[in-house]
Amino acid sequence: MKINIKNPQKIDAALDVAQHRCSARTIDHSFIPDFVEEIEDWLKGILYKKDWLGLKIRVHSAGGKMPASYRGTPECTYFVLERFASGWFMVACGRTTLIQREQTIYPENLKSKQEQIMDFLDRGPL
Repeated sequence: MKINIKNPQKIDAALDVAQHRCSARTIDHSFIPDFVEEIEDWLKGILYKKDWLGLKIRVHSAGGKMPASYRGTPECTYFVLERFASGWFMVACGRTTLIQREQTIYPENLKSKQEQIMDFLDRGPL
């Protein structure tokens, strides 16, 4: 899957497949541009734009602590964004077991800046 984030119809179609019969902790295409704007503002402080190529960002849609009385396994929707030369693309989406709100950056092809990215991530969520 490789869907440009500027194509809301295809994004919603992919998310509908991933979120089939789900009613809680779901997302739609409107969530993605807000997150991309936030992550770009952050990336401008630590990387040159040319170094963004190949950067993958995995985002879980919702999180927080679940009450101890909750029965069942809570799940949330996630998506993976990857930076290509022409912009950001959603390369994967699905449902996963909810632990806490996570926004994790997988630094691939960024050996020179990997330590700076990991130091920033250790400071806490975005």
